[in-house]
Amino acid sequence: MNFSFEQLEQLKESSTALRLLRSPHFPLIGSFLYQAFLHTNRRSIPYQELVTLLDYHLADLSEIYGSDKYPKSAQAYLEDWINIKGGYLRKYLPMQGDSIECDLLPDVEKALRWIEEMQGSGFVGTESRLKLLMGLISDLVHGTSEDKQSKLQTLKQRKAELEQEIQAVELGMDIGYSDSQVREKMFLISTMSRQLLGDFRQVEA
Repeated sequence: MNFSFEQLEQLKESSTALRLLRSPHFPLIGSFLYQAFLHTNRRSIPYQELVTLLDYHLADLSEIYGSDKYPKSAQAYLEDWINIKGGYLRKYLPMQGDSIECDLLPDVEKALRWIEEMQGSGFVGTESRLKLLMGLISDLVHGTSEDKQSKLQTLKQRKAELEQEIQAVELGMDIGYSDSQVREKMFLISTMSRQLLGDFRQVEA
């Protein structure tokens, strides 16, 4: 993307994600949609269940900030978020079902994930991502190389590494991953899984 003034001005008006971030109700919308969809990893939620969940959320906020903060009903707010220009939610009737459901639009998820990344996870895992990156680079070089000897050398090296791992297991010397390595890999799996769910929403949209 070319970050010219004109393109960013157009993006500011057309992007659902930016519209959400500029909304005066963003704290309400963002906190509720994140808890309902992203925190629970739910792809879609029945409409009536979503109304009930928002009703509880509004009640909790009312106890803290007063009933005048968000005076409308849960259903009224949901309809606003569905029908607003660009929309934050998609309301539809599933092919295999008789009750209306809602799901999160991809741009809204991107905005919430961006906020999530800004806040940080409290854990930074670089080893797993570095190994993944180096593996991708190595695979690309191996797959595009026309040098037969270089390919054979790479395959023999992989074979030698596997044989060393097999020998270590047979001799009882394999100690597995450390606690830190396990946390890193779980963090990477969790991050990639969330990104993949977002990709599925984008593909469907």
